Amino acid sequence: MLVPAPAKSSLKGERRSKARGQSVEFADYRNYVVGDDFRYLDWNLYGRLDRLFLKLYEEERELPVTIFLMPASR
Repeated sequence: MLVPAPAKSSLKGERRSKARGQSVEFADYRNYVVGDDFRYLDWNLYGRLDRLFLKLYEEERELPVTIFLMPASR
């Protein structure tokens, strides 16, 4: 079994993903584009730079695991 990226912790939800989505883990900023959701605007950054930026978050995904058990032959 190959895993593309090692888990940073043994706790659930600690597998890192390159995809962006909704989570509590901040990932990056990007420029605001008309039609983006205002809930993700960083108003503190807007106050400092007078430009609109969206907060991006890491997407959490579960890593599927398959375990194969074979009887021991005697």
